[in-house]
Amino acid sequence: MPMATYKVRILARAAIIRYSGGERDINEILDSYNLNVKDRALVEEQIKASNPEIFS
Repeated sequence: MPMATYKVRILARAAIIRYSGGERDINEILDSYNLNVKDRALVEEQIKASNPEIFS
């Protein structure tokens, strides 16, 4: 069962804040959340929707 939408948004925003604060690579940040494959994809999509330059 996929993660609730509000949780996806919270994790995506937290990852963006950490990345913007100068913390590591975005993939390392996402790895620290220990997400399953489906949930990680949802969080990545949310990040790409709001800050696409992070993955470029």
